[in-house]
Amino acid sequence: MPTYVFKCKNCGNKFEQNRSIKDESEVLCPKCGNPSEKIFVPVPIVFKGSGFYVTDSNNSKNSAISSSSNGEGSLSIESAKCPAAKKGK
Repeated sequence: MPTYVFKCKNCGNKFEQNRSIKDESEVLCPKCGNPSEKIFVPVPIVFKGSGFYVTDSNNSKNSAISSSSNGEGSLSIESAKCPAAKKGK
């Protein structure tokens, strides 16, 4: 069963409770006995493996722009994206 976080509407007490996903009955605060509401708590996401970083991309167009033998012929990112910027240089 999943664990949910609840907050009391009266006293503000936060507490966790294991409940079924289908269980929609009212949850009472263990401190004061008043009704409480479910709080959304984001779950952290961990990306594992390759393909999640810019450096993992093996695009030959990006590598040609970023690598240059003497540094004089390299293009900036803006000029690589915009053909009009190339003409102006």
